[in-house]
Amino acid sequence: MGSTRKKLLLVIAAAFTFSTVLVGCGRDTVVKVNGRRISREEYYSRLEHLPYTDPTTGERMEAGNYVLLGLINEVLVVRLAEKKVVPPTEDQIREATADAERDPRFRPSMKELGFTEDQIREMVRVRQALFNLQTRGVKVTDKEVRDYYKKNKLTIFTTPEQAEAKIIIAKDRADADKAMAMLKKGMSFETVVGRISVETISASRGGYIPAISRNEENVPKPVRDMLFKMRPNNYSQPIPYSDGQYVIFKLLQRRKERTKKFEEVQYAIRQALMTEKGRRKNPNLEKELAEFKEKADINVSIVRYRDRLIPKALEQGKVETGAKAEKQGKKEAPKR
Repeated sequence: MGSTRKKLLLVIAAAFTFSTVLVGCGRDTVVKVNGRRISREEYYSRLEHLPYTDPTTGERMEAGNYVLLGLINEVLVVRLAEKKVVPPTEDQIREATADAERDPRFRPSMKELGFTEDQIREMVRVRQALFNLQTRGVKVTDKEVRDYYKKNKLTIFTTPEQAEAKIIIAKDRADADKAMAMLKKGMSFETVVGRISVETISASRGGYIPAISRNEENVPKPVRDMLFKMRPNNYSQPIPYSDGQYVIFKLLQRRKERTKKFEEVQYAIRQALMTEKGRRKNPNLEKELAEFKEKADINVSIVRYRDRLIPKALEQGKVETGAKAEKQGKKEAPKR
């Protein structure tokens, strides 16, 4: 995927996530504390002013500013796709959604983030519009897709045998022995992790670490051999680690090597190949969007955001400023 499209997708996706929280205020109560009601309007107002750092630039701004920037960009992406006669079609949206749903974590994660079906569909529509713009005039043949699969079948599309585990990293042998004593007394592995482990990242997850493959180069061979011999839900004896530390593993499960079928990945392969060709054929997409934004009729009612959201328009006198702008903004602001 090209860097331009990655950057644009980051802005859109992050802002879209925020917008599901910030958009749509009301006076209904979201929480009540000792009889004091906190309204949804208060809640959203606090979120709007929350400091936020743009992941693409590192620039700090209010979350409300970032959300508005994302919402504006979403509209512009779709409108530019329509202008260039490459709007996202219903078939494309259905196909993209179906491909996302191949990942069993997709729906649960969307539900956890609070997305509705309409919001998911809108996110897919915007992403598809951006893809259509990037891949204008690009074609990828069925042969190219299948050839790519054959060439990368054993590397990209094959997941090696893996072991999922939790760990306790003790600062020394004495602490490792304490951990073993606790485990033998029936204390849960997660509890012992919290009391003994000195590695904060895994400890914050109850000791859980990313899956380890049988050929993992960063993990010593004796450790790998031990993990792939253990039975699930058993734990290891203390193993010397580094700097005098010791590690104790608890095996959760082992997953067999699996190669994804062509039918599972052909959509993703085609998208990737088209994006790569599109990056070369349409290298100025970011510039196109910037120019399209400069000419767009954008009316921002929140005055303090105007210089960030449409600085070019401000310089050219396309928007009102000062007290007049604030008055106009209040007049045009939608009811909450």
